[in-house]
Amino acid sequence: MLSQLIATSEEDQHVHDAARSFSDANRIRRSGLAPLGASPGGSQPSICASVAELAPGDAVDPHDHQEHELWLLISGRGEFEVDGQVRNVSETSLCYMAPHQRHTIRNISQDSALKFISIWWD
Repeated sequence: MLSQLIATSEEDQHVHDAARSFSDANRIRRSGLAPLGASPGGSQPSICASVAELAPGDAVDPHDHQEHELWLLISGRGEFEVDGQVRNVSETSLCYMAPHQRHTIRNISQDSALKFISIWWD
């Protein structure tokens, strides 16, 4: 579920679109989605952040996008995959994705959520 989605202009529409696609038909709970700054000379956010939560056994659909992205795991255990390389991750793991790198994360627990902070920028 998306909550507290903040976008102030048509230029910020990509924030809405990215959040909707990342939410994978409401399987992923997202909160606190907000632009953290503005690009020089415009109102388009230069950096955004949110908190995401994956239910036990669930995954983010593999995807890529033009922004850099960083995930900081808060709780739970998962498998992070970027460009076909897989590694196990858990609390305090950092996962960086360069623009256009195909990536996903899977919650490998069957009884607890995987929670992470997502930060992305141009």
